Amino acid sequence: MLADCSAPSVVENAEATRPKPQSKNARSTAAASKKKEGLIQHKKYFGGKVQTLGFHSGDAITFETCVVEPGEYDFGTAEQAEMITCTFNEMTVNGKAIRPGSRPFVIRPGDPRKISAKQMATYSCMCR
Repeated sequence: MLADCSAPSVVENAEATRPKPQSKNARSTAAASKKKEGLIQHKKYFGGKVQTLGFHSGDAITFETCVVEPGEYDFGTAEQAEMITCTFNEMTVNGKAIRPGSRPFVIRPGDPRKISAKQMATYSCMCR
């Protein structure tokens, strides 16, 4: 099952949105600033078979977009509440199948975090 993607797949004017090159000093300052604030984080789990791209807001909320290769993955016990929304294909979270358009799956602190997918899948996750 494929997700219904109604958004255009091509950027109309990529040149207008492309950032201008920065001087070496400006790049290193910007990189140090982002690293300090932790704006965007890329994480890999299970040898790169699960990857996330996300950020931590100042409100103790983390937002992530995740890609999962086919397989079963046990993330252990949740330390905080998580709301998982499937965005492409179907996956299973703690034994319950979720797919695009279905209600978000809520994991409470102390609950297991087991995810499986039969084919490549994506999901978004909000943690509090």
